[in-house]
Amino acid sequence: MIGRGSVPRLAPVGPPPSVSWAARPWRTAGRARAAALVAVLLSVGAVIVVTDTRGRSEVRDTTADAVSLRRLEASEAALLVEARARTWVVSTQDWSHQASLAKVRASLATTGAANTATAAALAAADYDIGALETCLAGANRALDQLAVGQPSGALSSLSAVSSSCNAARPGNG
Repeated sequence: MIGRGSVPRLAPVGPPPSVSWAARPWRTAGRARAAALVAVLLSVGAVIVVTDTRGRSEVRDTTADAVSLRRLEASEAALLVEARARTWVVSTQDWSHQASLAKVRASLATTGAANTATAAALAAADYDIGALETCLAGANRALDQLAVGQPSGALSSLSAVSSSCNAARPGNG
């Protein structure tokens, strides 16, 4: 009986006190859901960590490969510049040699024409070309001997070819 001045007692809410805290059904289902959620979150986190680690490793490898390729490209570019410079030098030398060769060919053509004209003039004047060549060779030998201080050798060389020099004249006269 509740009388004046007394405080009413409230009835407890929930299961009776004889049921243990862990055995209460509403607590057990919540814990199982929480444990499953934690397991799923840990699994997802592990997958993310592994994927992130693999991705970072691939980025490091790709960056290292790119740096190596840039170094190789720079070295190949330097070799290409050097090869181009050498090619330019060789082509310049080739152009120079071609120009020199053209000059020599022109000179040979002129000399050949002069020799032909001289031979024709000597033949027309009735010179003996073979005897003239022998005479000139002996005179050349005599000049060489004079140059080294052998005047007696020079005189004997001229004496040896004097008959050829006489035979080279027109009409052998």
